[in-house]
Formats: sequence, C-alpha cells, structure tokens
Amino acid sequence: MDNYKVGKLLHEGRYTRVCEGIRLSDQVHVILKILKGEHPSLKQVSQIKHEFMIMQRLDSPRIVKAYALEMSQNLQALVMEDFGGIPLSKLMIETKLNLASALQIGMQAAHALGEIHHKQIIHKDIKPPNIIINLDSEVVKITDFGISTLLSREIQQMVNPALLEGTIAYISPEQTGRMNRPIDYRTDIYSLGVTLRFKSPSCMKEAIF
Repeated sequence: MDNYKVGKLLHEGRYTRVCEGIRLSDQVHVILKILKGEHPSLKQVSQIKHEFMIMQRLDSPRIVKAYALEMSQNLQALVMEDFGGIPLSKLMIETKLNLASALQIGMQAAHALGEIHHKQIIHKDIKPPNIIINLDSEVVKITDFGISTLLSREIQQMVNPALLEGTIAYISPEQTGRMNRPIDYRTDIYSLGVTLRFKSPSCMKEAIF
C-alpha cells in the first residue's frame, strides 16, 4: 500500500474500514475499503476478493468502479473510485429532498439494479449507505458488493438473525430464510422499495417519498 495515502475515515464496520485516499502515482482521489487487523481471516480475504471480482464484472457507469485489489503483508484493501458522492443515508439526514430529486435518485438506482441483474448478479444488501449520490452532477451509483452472488437464484436456509447476510431492516422475507422460497432478483427490488420509503429513526420522518 505504499502507493496510497490513507485519509479520513468514512465508515467502520466489523471487519473493514472505509477511508478516503490518494493514489500517489497520479494524485487521483480514491476510496479504500481496508480489512481490519494485520491477519484477517481467510473468509474476510475471500469476501473482498469476491467483491472485487463482482465489481470488475459489472463495469458500468451506474456502479462504483473498482480500480485494484491491493494485498500487502500488513494491509489488504479494495481500491475504488471517488466520484465525489455521499451516501443516501447521510443525505437523508442532512437534506430535505424535493419530489423531483427523490424521483431522480429512485429512477437511477432502479436503472443500476437493472444492469446488475442483467449480469445475473443479486446485490443482496441494497440500503441507503450503499446508494451514493453526487449532488453536483446528480449521478447515482451503487456500491458494496461484499455479499452479492452471481447466481440467478439461491436457496436461503433459515439462520439465526444475528448471522443473517444483509441488513435486517431492508432485506426481503425470503432472504431471512423464514419462507420456503428461493432468493432471486426481486429481493433487491424489495430492498430498494424499503429504502425509498424508509423513515429515519433519528428524525422520525419519511426520508424520500
């Protein structure tokens, strides 16, 4: 990771940190998704490799681009484009969107899902933090493909809610494993619908529609 300067922390999860960064070779601003700890587990390494592979497969202007997967002795990171966007979750708190802006975000996110599904990929974690918006250009992109699958359908077994993939407030009933139905592309559409109707607990008012 000698070619990158790690900057401001944007988000910290259980196993990863997402930071601003600069690629020193050309001074390009990037986003770095870094595995925490000097010795991440084989599962964590496999997951970030999987995410890189999914993002490379998509290669769409509606999807945050993956530039590289950097693996060094003490740091492993997914290097992504920084197009000057902010997560919808942050926008929901800071800005009261008018109807035209809300419709534009919803339509662009739906078009992005269409491209994802056309490549036979199910995202499985559509939610406000994973929808990124540049307010100046009004460009909307999808990110975070860590639990996405290449299969058009998969069977979800019933599991402990603490071990569920995805965010329980947004996932479809079949994704919980508590329905005798396979997961298909509709699980992402369900999650997008919940996202566009979600009421922020912090402000207790409707975020978009």
